[in-house]
Amino acid sequence: MSLIGMTPTITATRTIVAPLEVGFGTNINLPTAANLTVKVPTATTPTSLSDVVGNNYAGSRIVVGSPLNYAKIQSYTSASGATNVVMHVIGWNRSQDGTWRPQLITTCSITNGTVSATINGSSLFPGLTYVKNFGDCKIYNGNTAAAQGGFIIVDVCGAELLEIAFSGTAATTANALIGYI
Repeated sequence: MSLIGMTPTITATRTIVAPLEVGFGTNINLPTAANLTVKVPTATTPTSLSDVVGNNYAGSRIVVGSPLNYAKIQSYTSASGATNVVMHVIGWNRSQDGTWRPQLITTCSITNGTVSATINGSSLFPGLTYVKNFGDCKIYNGNTAAAQGGFIIVDVCGAELLEIAFSGTAATTANALIGYI
């Protein structure tokens, strides 16, 4: 096949990047794992300030819109070097009947770093290493010699809303930096 006389076409793609932003304007309170509530479908829109299933979860989660295909999430909690913090990423989609339905995207156990950053006026420690417990995510662990801020990248799987919830016994407050790619 000859390409003589054909006009070449060059196609380039560019990754759209949204900056990392603090997930919620107030640091959230962490329940212990025993106090987490199972997510169930609900007619109420999930928000970060209310508990859509009725108990033990209000104020312990961040809910954000998911405008692009992937979310980059970096956890921050109040316990230096803690090893018993768990982060849950849940996608929410609204069905034709108006019900919001949850889907677990990933759950990770986190070991915190020991160098704090100020988020919403509080000293919080970044997630240093992540271990995937359930679901799927790409893990980028931090390193104490280079950069303590590890993070995960999650395929949002078409979720309209992303919920990021934390539990643990060492930390009392948490937040997350969230960006989209």
